Amino acid sequence: MQEKKTPLRVKAVRLGAVVGVSAAAVLFTATPSWAAAETATVAPTFGPSGGGNSVTLSGPSPLVDGTNAFVQGTTAVVFAGAATCPTTYGTPTAGTIVAPADVRVVSTSKLAVTVPSGVTTANSLSGTTGTFSVCAYNGTASNTPLASASDGTPNPARNYTVGPTPTVTSITPATSPAQGGGTITIAGTNLANATVTVGGTSVTRTNLASNATSFVGTIPAKAAGGPYAVVVAVPNGGSLTRSAAFTYTNGVVSSPTTSPNTRVRTDLDVQGVGFSSMDFSTSNGVTPNDSNAHVYLVRGDYNPARSGTSKTTGQVTECLNVLAISDTNLVCSLYLNGVPLASTRNVTGTISGTTFTATSGSFTLADIGQTVSGVTGIQAGTVISSLIDGTKATLNKSASVSSATAITLAPSRSFTDATLTANSATITSTASAAFNAVDVGRTISGNNIPAGTTITAVTNATTATMSAPASGTATGSYVITNNPGPQVPNGTYTVTVVNNGSVDAQTSDAYVKSIITSGSTFTVADY
Repeated sequence: MQEKKTPLRVKAVRLGAVVGVSAAAVLFTATPSWAAAETATVAPTFGPSGGGNSVTLSGPSPLVDGTNAFVQGTTAVVFAGAATCPTTYGTPTAGTIVAPADVRVVSTSKLAVTVPSGVTTANSLSGTTGTFSVCAYNGTASNTPLASASDGTPNPARNYTVGPTPTVTSITPATSPAQGGGTITIAGTNLANATVTVGGTSVTRTNLASNATSFVGTIPAKAAGGPYAVVVAVPNGGSLTRSAAFTYTNGVVSSPTTSPNTRVRTDLDVQGVGFSSMDFSTSNGVTPNDSNAHVYLVRGDYNPARSGTSKTTGQVTECLNVLAISDTNLVCSLYLNGVPLASTRNVTGTISGTTFTATSGSFTLADIGQTVSGVTGIQAGTVISSLIDGTKATLNKSASVSSATAITLAPSRSFTDATLTANSATITSTASAAFNAVDVGRTISGNNIPAGTTITAVTNATTATMSAPASGTATGSYVITNNPGPQVPNGTYTVTVVNNGSVDAQTSDAYVKSIITSGSTFTVADY
């Protein structure tokens, strides 16, 4: 007895040709009176010519009366290069059929298939648009669909579209400073209208989009790191990924690139990344080797690794008063001729705690280290340790001067109770003019102290270390004098930004240092 066949069902789907827009495809059932048009979606709506990618086909759930459900082992999918679905799914050219054995039925209303290799632009509905009808069948190759999902005309809004897959032969350059802004050139094929990302960040194209063999774009800013993947994608087509193809380096670019050391002050504009997370609060020249962030001028490649008691390759000078404008921009001031020594003068102002506010006049970098005195309430040994801005300075000792009055600033201070021991570099005091960190680098003079001796370290308020040992034992009056900074010799240097200026800072996992690039070179010369 011949087996009775059940009614046949077909689902035919058209997918969108516009990238990023989900296209609804209309599925039709048989013509019985109970049958109604069914809607399905296919994702994605485009893919590379030649297949190899995967798509899903989803219908409503439940499907009408349940008789149109996708069934494992009997459901086939055809990518038809025609405006209508074929009457049987054995008709299309080989390589465009996904046989039931290769169709994955995710559920009764959802299929997943790998697009076959025959789905190429040449086999499409239109060789220029690469359009295909996608049809789902329940039954065998001889089944005739009861209806098609086509109105008989090409309809890109409901069709699956294929496009070329790009190739890449070179990516130039392979590295860039993290602030971006340079040019990246990608050579290959099928690059017309291509889009490019580096580590997920889009590259802005600058050459004509119709250029199929070259993509030229502006490198976007990105945090230093990598190597990152470069992804080249063609709209309505394929994509290519070059893994570990591009590295962002922690380089900086400074402007200007040269200045004479006869100029008192040169302001630098520095471009880079990560500046907003760095603490430049002590970039006043007083503590150039502390654990805060600094901008250095270095002869060669900065290396903070310990060599004796100093850095293997340390800074020649520090760029002072760093102001982080944004995460990618900072400005600072180089004093290539040394910070000028301020003379004794009066500043009218008030003091609250350690904040000295000038109500008439202003502060300059030369005031750092100046002795503050002349008004009751200011402790002996009070000095300006740093500047907050042009009208506010930070003192090393707390004071209270509530009414605006003339306060004396002087480049030196004296104390009468210092004690020296012959052949020892240690000097002690009972704290009448207490030692403090700002004294490091300043000249100290007096009986049995060799000329040109400076303070190299401050242990506490009563003990400091000198650069030379005392020539004899003595007790008496001594003077600490604020010195102008040294002149920076002519030569070529590197502008280097670090988040930690300490010796051996490189041993920390959090250590960040900019690298040498052409943009970080700075020349001190007489022109």
